Amino acid sequence: MATGDWNQILSEEDKQGGAPFIESEVEPFKRLLVRSEVRDFVYQREKFTWNNHRGGSENIQERLDKAFINVEWKNQFIDSSLNVLIPVGSNHCPLLLNMEGKIINNSTSYFKFFDTWLKEQSCLDLINSCRNRDLSDPTGSMIFNLQNLRDQLIFWRKNVCGLPTKKIKKLLSELEKLNKQKLNRNIQQKINSKMLRRSVPLTGSRINTVSPPS
Repeated sequence: MATGDWNQILSEEDKQGGAPFIESEVEPFKRLLVRSEVRDFVYQREKFTWNNHRGGSENIQERLDKAFINVEWKNQFIDSSLNVLIPVGSNHCPLLLNMEGKIINNSTSYFKFFDTWLKEQSCLDLINSCRNRDLSDPTGSMIFNLQNLRDQLIFWRKNVCGLPTKKIKKLLSELEKLNKQKLNRNIQQKINSKMLRRSVPLTGSRINTVSPPS
C-alpha cells in the first residue's frame, strides 16, 4: 500500500471547480500505476479530500489524497476499508485505514523511509547515485530507480545508519552491567561493615574471667 497526498487527480470526477480536467496531463501517472500493478483503493463517505476554502465560483475541491494497493495486499486484508475524516487545521482531509477483519498473513516485512535519514549526507549521496534517467522509457526508469533505491537504503540502514544505534545499545548494556556491579559492591561493603561491628568488642569493655579453685 502507498498512501499520501499525490497532488494528482485521475479523472474528471476527482475534481469540482477550477480549470477543466486535461486527460493528457494525467496519462504518465496512470501508466506508472499500470506498470506498478496497483489500483486506487476507493474510500467511503466524502468524495473530495482537498478544499481551497474559497467561496462561490472560486471554490475548488479535488481528490488528491489516495491509497494504492496491489492484488496481494487486498487478498491479505480482505475486510479492510478506507475512510475520509474531517480536516483539522489543514486543507486536506486525513485518511483512516481500518485493518479490522480477516488477515491472511502478517509475516510480510514492508520497507519504511524515515525523514530523519535525509539529515545524513551519506543517505543523500546514495539517493543521488541511484538516479538512472532513461528518457526512452521514463515510467520504467522510475520504477527501476525506486526498486534499486529501496534495496540500497535497506543495506545502508543496516550497515551504515544502523551502526551508531548498535553502538549506543552496546554502551547502554555495558553501563547497566557496571551499575549492577557497583550496586553489588556497595551492598557487599555494607554487609561486611555490619558483620565487622558485631564481631569486634566495643572499646573500653571489660572482660571478666573466673579461675578454677586451687
